[in-house]
Amino acid sequence: MLFKKKRKVEELGEIVIPREEIRKEDVKDIEVIKESHGVDLEDEILKKLERLSLTLLLGSGDRETKEKALNMYGRIKFVKAVRGTENEDLIRLFVGMDVTEDFVERLRGKGFIEKTYRLSGVDIKAKDKEEIAKKLEELVKEEFELKDDVREVLSGRPFLVNDERIEIVEKLNELGAFEIYLLPKGWFDIPNINNLDVERAMREFRELTESLPQHIAKFLEI
Repeated sequence: MLFKKKRKVEELGEIVIPREEIRKEDVKDIEVIKESHGVDLEDEILKKLERLSLTLLLGSGDRETKEKALNMYGRIKFVKAVRGTENEDLIRLFVGMDVTEDFVERLRGKGFIEKTYRLSGVDIKAKDKEEIAKKLEELVKEEFELKDDVREVLSGRPFLVNDERIEIVEKLNELGAFEIYLLPKGWFDIPNINNLDVERAMREFRELTESLPQHIAKFLEI
């Protein structure tokens, strides 16, 4: 996978290896750097995104930005938990991308998805009810999507694990797709830390996200 932002690759290089060790040809392709230096740059990107989300959380005086940053922190944790496993398809399903039928059946068995229908055409004409009913049936496309409560859990937003949600949380935990962490009371009332460049952190977050696979980048959009 090619990096869209060459400058960002060079900056990331400083995290894992000295800048002088990076050859020009090394910054062109992730695989080249992986083989040359034995590092997983996608993991390095996620680590930096995790730090940036905390920068946004602590540096912003705006409650909406703080909440968005905390959502991003939760989503990054989720991506790191499922990346490289078959459960990464949860992200693809979440953002509306195709997944295998076997994976869909597995989620159906756990009660994570529900069947929905939509029409694939709009211009329908018929001479009687029977004919239009038949045409409508032919146009119906069967789809599957994550249930609302599953999407809420995977959205990265903190929420209280109560009796109504404990079952789905336990099932997601079995998949390695859920992490419980404590959120201090009054978290959003913590004053912002001065001298943290929120705009720069937001810009860098977006630029780094572009270097990740499409489904992960879409999942982490801000």
